[in-house]
Amino acid sequence: MSAGKESWEFRGSLGFPTHAALYVRDALGLDTSADDVAPPALATEVPDRSDRLARVDRSSAGDARLGVWHALVDRPDSPFVALESLTRAPFIAAVWDEAVLWSNAARRRAASADPAGPIRWDIVRAVAAGVAGDLDVGLERMRAGAEFLLVRGHWWRLARPGLVVASVQAASDPASAKALLRAAFVSALEG
Repeated sequence: MSAGKESWEFRGSLGFPTHAALYVRDALGLDTSADDVAPPALATEVPDRSDRLARVDRSSAGDARLGVWHALVDRPDSPFVALESLTRAPFIAAVWDEAVLWSNAARRRAASADPAGPIRWDIVRAVAAGVAGDLDVGLERMRAGAEFLLVRGHWWRLARPGLVVASVQAASDPASAKALLRAAFVSALEG
């Protein structure tokens, strides 16, 4: 966004591939607790489809899903590369159509409930200006983004330089929003 002559940028989204991947994880009951970037469960209950995954496939499906999750988060500029590998995984077919329908409906509801997004724009602008001032760099160098997730609790993580993944609840809280924005802007400059 523009601020005078200097331009800075922050992009936030409720992404389709990430929400569909979270639905697959939760519906199949895949354990991703060992991964510190894996978010909590979806905020809305999803049907238990764990019976669609054979016990012997559960571990390999969890590992494959973690790989896809990291591809989605690490390469947000090309999420459909990761999405393609997700849809090719054999365990996905059991719930993929449901995941797509759920993701589209949930994101539509969230966007209509809060069209401006979970972080107030004045907070984004103030943090961008604050980081630029603290680090003595031009405001035009401020570039960051966030993937907002419809998951439970107050949770956020720096996924890669310049990108945070955050629950809508954490992003809606002004103190957390400032912290996650600062992490995103600073890491983008360092990364």
